[in-house]
Amino acid sequence: MTIEANPGLTPEQQNAAGNFLASIVNSLDGTDFRPFRNWVGNNFQSAVSDFNDGWDSVVDFVKGWFKKPSQAPVEYANYEGLSSDPLAGPSTNIPPAFFNGAGALSNLGVQRGDLQGRQEIRLINPTGMGVRNDTGGDGHWNASRGNRLHKGIDLSSVDGQNILSPIDGKAINSSFVNRKGITIPTIVIIPTNTNLGFNKLEILYTGPIEGGWRPIKAGDVIGQSVNLQELGYPSNVGAHIHLQMKLNKTPVNPSPYFGF
Repeated sequence: MTIEANPGLTPEQQNAAGNFLASIVNSLDGTDFRPFRNWVGNNFQSAVSDFNDGWDSVVDFVKGWFKKPSQAPVEYANYEGLSSDPLAGPSTNIPPAFFNGAGALSNLGVQRGDLQGRQEIRLINPTGMGVRNDTGGDGHWNASRGNRLHKGIDLSSVDGQNILSPIDGKAINSSFVNRKGITIPTIVIIPTNTNLGFNKLEILYTGPIEGGWRPIKAGDVIGQSVNLQELGYPSNVGAHIHLQMKLNKTPVNPSPYFGF
C-alpha cells in the first residue's frame, strides 16, 4: 500500500500508518462474515419489533403529556349540582364517601346518575305497587294497545286507596272523555322543579273530580283510585292507575323515575 506524502507526518509516521491500514485490510480479507450475517437475519425482525414497541410507548407518553386540558378525563366535569327539590332533583355521581358517610344523597331522595346520559331521578310511587300485567293488558311503557303503543305505565292499586303525589308542584283534579265515551277522572300536576325532564305529569283513574289548582308537596294525598269496572272496563282489567309524563307535548317514559 502506498501512502501519499503528508507534510504533517514524518517518513517514519507515514510508513507506520501504511502498515497499520494494510494489516486491517488483510485481516478483513480473511474474515468469515457469515456468522454475523446469520445473526442479523435471525434477530433483526425481533429487534425492529422491540424498537417499535418501545417507540410506540414513548409516543403515547408524549401525546398524553401534551394533551389539551379539555381532552383529559375529569371525573366530575359534568356535575350539575343538587336540586332545591329534595325529592326529585338532578343527581350527581359524587360518591357517598364525599359526604363522610352522612347519607346526604339518600336523605335528598336523589340517586346516582350517568352524567353523560339521562339523569336517574327517583320519585315517590303514587300507589307503592308495581306495574300491572294481567289478562286485561300489560301496563309497561310501550306495551301494545292494538294499533298503538302504551305511552305511560299502569301502577297496580287497590280500589279507593289514597294516591300520593310523586313530586312538588301544583295540581288540579280534572277529567276527560276517552275514545269510548268514558269520563276518566285525572289529576294533572305541573312540577315545581324544571329540571326533571318533563313538565307535566298526569295520573288517570284517580278522583274525585273537584277543586281548582292547588299547591302540593311530594307525598301528599292527592286523590283516591276509582273502580275501573264502574267506568266500563271489563273484569279482567285489574285495579290500577295510569301515570304518564310529557315534555311539552312529547310523551316521556316514566319507568326510570320509579325504578322499573
